[in-house]
Amino acid sequence: MYLKNDIQLFCEEMGWRIVLSNGYSLSKHLIAEFDLETLDENIAYLLKDNDKYDRIQIAVEFARKVKEEDRRRTSCALAENREQEKGHEEEIN
Repeated sequence: MYLKNDIQLFCEEMGWRIVLSNGYSLSKHLIAEFDLETLDENIAYLLKDNDKYDRIQIAVEFARKVKEEDRRRTSCALAENREQEKGHEEEIN
């Protein structure tokens, strides 16, 4: 399964193998929230089902949280760009 930002999920015996690409990184909060096990130097993780979510539900919930995190990152980046542009305009005036 492919998620936004080229995150790949592969269903394996122990859980979902999450493979990151293109320099994408997961937040410490997301890693902790899903109790992700690092498999390969912050490039691959293992997402296991738990008492709250079965195998499919946890993949869906993880995808939802990644999407929320991406929205926050985009929002923060846009706000930062606006502040930089504002500062640049003040320097010009």
